[in-house]
Amino acid sequence: MKRVACLFLFLLFFLFILARPAYSLGISPAKITMNFVPGYEQEFDGTVSNSLDEPREVDLYVDPNGDIAQYFTITTEDHLIIEPHSFQAFKFKIKLPENIEEPGTHTSILWAEEYVAPQPGVAIAKVRVGIKTEVMVPYPGKYAGIWLDIKNANVNDTVIFEAYIVNQGKENIEKAWGEIKVMYEDNRTIDIMQLESKPVATTARETFRATWFSNVEAGLYKAQLTIYYDDKTAKHIKEFNLGAPLIKIVNVTAESVVNGSIGKVYTKIKSYWNQEITGAYLELFVKDAKGNDLSYHKSESITVAAFDTPVVISYLDASRGIEPGKYTAVAVLHYLDKNDTMETGVEILNKPGFALSFELIVFIAGVAGAAVIITLIVLKRKKTGSKQKQTKLV
Repeated sequence: MKRVACLFLFLLFFLFILARPAYSLGISPAKITMNFVPGYEQEFDGTVSNSLDEPREVDLYVDPNGDIAQYFTITTEDHLIIEPHSFQAFKFKIKLPENIEEPGTHTSILWAEEYVAPQPGVAIAKVRVGIKTEVMVPYPGKYAGIWLDIKNANVNDTVIFEAYIVNQGKENIEKAWGEIKVMYEDNRTIDIMQLESKPVATTARETFRATWFSNVEAGLYKAQLTIYYDDKTAKHIKEFNLGAPLIKIVNVTAESVVNGSIGKVYTKIKSYWNQEITGAYLELFVKDAKGNDLSYHKSESITVAAFDTPVVISYLDASRGIEPGKYTAVAVLHYLDKNDTMETGVEILNKPGFALSFELIVFIAGVAGAAVIITLIVLKRKKTGSKQKQTKLV
């Protein structure tokens, strides 16, 4: 009894630990990004916040797995006690060396981790939040990092493309120019916008801007950014949705339904709008070969989030005299002042008679096997006993 009680208490404690919200701790700043400067040294201010109704103890430490962890130091107390709905400030210092040989982005994370007193034999889940620091060490020669932002991505609207180039090399880029190619999902070209020419000094960032009028249908598209700089080329591809107040049915899947029961039909829909659409609903009609309605279901009101792909469940009522056979399920989606329709096949099955489940068959086979083994053992013992009696008589 004591063991059962202990196990129950342990499970309650474990569930309590797992249920503690991860957002109970916050940290600021969340990220620091800088270019490498030989011998750079600076002290930073940080804060850890506690959103719970109870005090929290927190340990601060630099993750030893970071490739520049040795250049970070916590310069204030590394164990904090934070009152409910409050925060504690701390300081840390970054002191970079005169040289980091390997070019590229180097990272380190300063963690604020919840302190929980250790308990023998108990695994404890701890909440932690961190400040990620990235230090960019220039590449030899000329090296461009590029990326692309896309704004106002709606149908029949002016889409704004903002392309960025960062010179991550040790030498200045004398001339950078390029193009943005808009493509369908299958990479067919729709339009190409040329970008102006600019010089980019080492560690500097420049922005290119282009616009495009999206006189195409709503859906998923691609934008390929190509930047030419001096004798080099960099490319970046980004997918983006062109929005419109449009919801389409992606597919309709119906499970087989046993006559006399109620089955489910799953309709997957997709929103192509960058805003929430409310008040949508789905009707499901089950029809015979002559087009007669045999079953009808209307869903509750549906709210579809921007670019979301939810699944709507409808019910097929085969408990009201629908004969076994194959039928057509028609899903009709209504939203705003529009609708979309899709059909699929559905089968009504006969009620099964007495049938053995796989588990029951395995159980019966096991019992039968055990009975055979026991019978053989008993017969063997009887036979052995009979031989012993015969030997004694002789």
